[in-house]
Amino acid sequence: MTVRVTSDDDVRLWVLAGQSNFCGDGATTQEISRFWTRGSLDIYIGTTEEGKTVDYVLEFIPN
Repeated sequence: MTVRVTSDDDVRLWVLAGQSNFCGDGATTQEISRFWTRGSLDIYIGTTEEGKTVDYVLEFIPN
Protein backbone atom coordinates (compact mmCIF):
# COMPACT_ATOMS: atom_id res chain seq x y z
CA MET A 1 0.00 0.00 0.00
CA THR A 2 1.12 3.54 -0.68
CA VAL A 3 0.45 6.29 1.83
CA ARG A 4 0.44 9.62 -0.02
CA VAL A 5 -0.09 13.21 1.09
CA THR A 6 -0.36 16.13 -1.34
CA SER A 7 -0.51 19.85 -0.61
CA ASP A 8 0.11 23.22 -2.23
CA ASP A 9 2.90 23.72 0.34
CA ASP A 10 5.86 21.55 1.34
CA VAL A 11 4.74 18.93 3.85
CA ARG A 12 6.36 16.18 5.89
CA LEU A 13 4.94 12.68 6.19
CA TRP A 14 5.82 10.25 9.00
CA VAL A 15 4.41 6.76 9.32
CA LEU A 16 5.07 4.73 12.45
CA ALA A 17 4.39 1.01 12.15
CA GLY A 18 5.24 -0.92 15.28
CA GLN A 19 8.98 -0.48 15.86
CA SER A 20 9.56 0.96 12.37
CA ASN A 21 9.60 4.64 11.40
CA PHE A 22 9.22 5.79 7.78
CA CYS A 23 9.32 9.38 6.56
CA GLY A 24 9.12 11.42 3.38
CA ASP A 25 11.68 14.09 2.58
CA GLY A 26 9.56 17.23 2.23
CA ALA A 27 7.87 18.32 -0.99
CA THR A 28 4.36 19.12 -2.13
CA THR A 29 3.76 15.38 -2.68
CA GLN A 30 5.06 12.78 -0.24
CA GLU A 31 4.52 9.06 -0.54
CA ILE A 32 5.73 5.93 1.18
CA SER A 33 5.16 2.58 -0.57
CA ARG A 34 5.67 -0.60 1.41
CA PHE A 35 4.30 -3.99 2.21
CA TRP A 36 2.77 -3.13 5.57
CA THR A 37 2.34 -5.88 8.13
CA ARG A 38 -0.96 -6.29 9.90
CA GLY A 39 -1.49 -3.83 12.73
CA SER A 40 -1.85 -0.14 13.38
CA LEU A 41 -0.18 2.74 11.56
CA ASP A 42 0.32 6.11 13.23
CA ILE A 43 0.45 8.84 10.59
CA TYR A 44 1.75 12.35 11.19
CA ILE A 45 1.64 15.20 8.69
CA GLY A 46 3.29 18.54 9.31
CA THR A 47 5.62 21.26 8.13
CA THR A 48 9.06 22.49 9.11
CA GLU A 49 7.70 25.89 10.15
CA GLU A 50 6.47 26.13 13.73
CA GLY A 51 2.83 27.19 13.98
CA LYS A 52 2.18 26.91 10.23
CA THR A 53 -0.92 25.04 9.08
CA VAL A 54 -1.48 23.67 5.59
CA ASP A 55 -4.33 22.02 3.76
CA TYR A 56 -3.57 18.54 2.43
CA VAL A 57 -5.11 15.40 0.94
CA LEU A 58 -4.22 12.03 2.49
CA GLU A 59 -4.61 8.91 0.34
CA PHE A 60 -4.19 5.17 0.92
CA ILE A 61 -3.54 3.43 -2.42
CA PRO A 62 -3.50 -0.39 -2.69
CA ASN A 63 -0.53 -1.71 -4.67
